[in-house]
Amino acid sequence: MDKYDKVTVTVRTQSGRCFPNHNREIIVIFFAVSDRSTEKKWEEQRMRNLKKALCGIMTGMMIITAAPAAIPGTGFVTEVQAATIGTPKMVSVKAVGKSTVAVKWSAVKGAAGYRVMRKTNSGRWVNLKDIAGASKVSYSDTKVSVGNKYTYTVRAYTKNKKTMSSYNKTGLSAVAGISTLKLSKSTLSVFAGSSYTLKVTGAKISPKWSSSNTKVATVSSTGKVSGKKVGTAKITAKLGGRTFTCTVKVKEKPVYEASATVKNNYAKLINAVKANGGKLRDVRTSKDGTTVTTVITYSESKSQLHFSSTLISGKDSIKVDTYLTGTKIDQMKVISTLGDAKYSATLNATTWTGSGLTFYTTKGGKAYWMPALEANTYTQLSFTDMNRVIKNETGLTLKDLGFARF
Repeated sequence: MDKYDKVTVTVRTQSGRCFPNHNREIIVIFFAVSDRSTEKKWEEQRMRNLKKALCGIMTGMMIITAAPAAIPGTGFVTEVQAATIGTPKMVSVKAVGKSTVAVKWSAVKGAAGYRVMRKTNSGRWVNLKDIAGASKVSYSDTKVSVGNKYTYTVRAYTKNKKTMSSYNKTGLSAVAGISTLKLSKSTLSVFAGSSYTLKVTGAKISPKWSSSNTKVATVSSTGKVSGKKVGTAKITAKLGGRTFTCTVKVKEKPVYEASATVKNNYAKLINAVKANGGKLRDVRTSKDGTTVTTVITYSESKSQLHFSSTLISGKDSIKVDTYLTGTKIDQMKVISTLGDAKYSATLNATTWTGSGLTFYTTKGGKAYWMPALEANTYTQLSFTDMNRVIKNETGLTLKDLGFARF
């Protein structure tokens, strides 16, 4: 019962050993049994079965452990390595004149030719040209338009184009006709609070904009220059390897000075108000009962004209009061009363187009869009009525008083 038997098994195939150049011994250890005759038969049968099983198992194991190389003398090839070719290195891409972009790359060993690929602005890669010959490492692209950005990359290929190399996915770029492009202005003067939009004429893509002093002037991604305070700043636009600059001078916004003609017209209006008992008044009533009352008064002590327009419809009332001191029509104060709420704005008659006033609440915050819209609408209607009344009484119009809109 305590005796061990050692069995050595050598597996062979029809051509000789099961695995050429590989001798394998399988050591099987088992316990002896008390009945030697039974044990012997059992052992013989077991060894026959074991030989068959081991040959199959070890065949599979050797195939697995031999991968990926071919096993000598067996004819098995577990992997075929595909042929490869190097990736061309992009050397340069340059715009030449108005209608050509020159592309250069490095030669690749084993290449039979090259495929030039291109994308326009932010588009996708497209095959542009196949060039045969390992030593041909340049191409002139003449199918370009001034102002467009073209990006190029190159792939190498083997004989009959059986194998294509990888490619530089970033590529190199150039703006066609870059030498002919210009900035719309090289010097610019703007007032604090005003703006002007610069452009690179002929460019189909946006340059990268920057300002040397954002406290004086800022510039947006679209080239809009905004004056902030008095001073000088340099606005820069970079595109296609070129740098365009514009020197911007920001000036203090001038105080409006009415012309002699406008001053005389205001004097005529004031005299008409005084001659009519200090007030010009007009009342209109529509068919639905809505009344619009327009009143113009003048305060001698304040040198101030007061334009008032009140609309009453049922229980609803809207009033617009506009105050003009002297002839400072660029600083007119507008108060719009919508029911119980009041909103104020500053009106510059020299630039006002009938809308776009920024109204504020009595607490100083910006009015919400709905009351702001209503206030702008009724301010426009108020001055339309005012224009009619002034024309009826004096023969003048608001345009004669310096208003841009009328």
